[in-house]
Amino acid sequence: MTSIGHHNTRLLLALLCSLAVVSVAMATYSIVAPAHAAMVASAPAPTPASAAQLVSEVDGSEALTSDVVGALANVMGMSHLVSATRDFCAATLPASVARFSSAAVGWQQRNAIVLAKSTHVLSMSDRSLISSALEGSTARMTDEMMLPVKNGSDAEKIKWCDKAIEAVDSGLLDLRGRASVAPLMNYSLQ
Repeated sequence: MTSIGHHNTRLLLALLCSLAVVSVAMATYSIVAPAHAAMVASAPAPTPASAAQLVSEVDGSEALTSDVVGALANVMGMSHLVSATRDFCAATLPASVARFSSAAVGWQQRNAIVLAKSTHVLSMSDRSLISSALEGSTARMTDEMMLPVKNGSDAEKIKWCDKAIEAVDSGLLDLRGRASVAPLMNYSLQ
């Protein structure tokens, strides 16, 4: 196999493995339908044994393991969820934009260390393929999870937004200290 062929094979393997991990890791956050008017964070999902080692770089340096990619997916997913909640609730209740924005900024500040580590790990070497795959998957899954809320009645949307913003403000969706992000936080940045 040529060097270019080997390079493309490794990139394809990285993409496929990261997508497999994303589907499992994304189970770590969820939204309850508007009738229940609550947002919950579920227990961390197990890491699939079949994706034990991800090939994330083509220059021979250390690859990301599936538990680190799962943690990255959890961080991106929760970040998308908080942003989507802010945007949706601001559109639903324009008079409360400041409240929703404040909750999202507070979440970002409380989780700044985790968010920075995630950004740094994904910016190292040739990890743009994994970053793109995670970004697309988490955004799509967040949109799918928010669909029942978006399709609810105005009263359900308002009630859901009140509960969701309370959850964001209270720290229920915070990432720091969660077992699901420990692999990322313990990852050595060489």
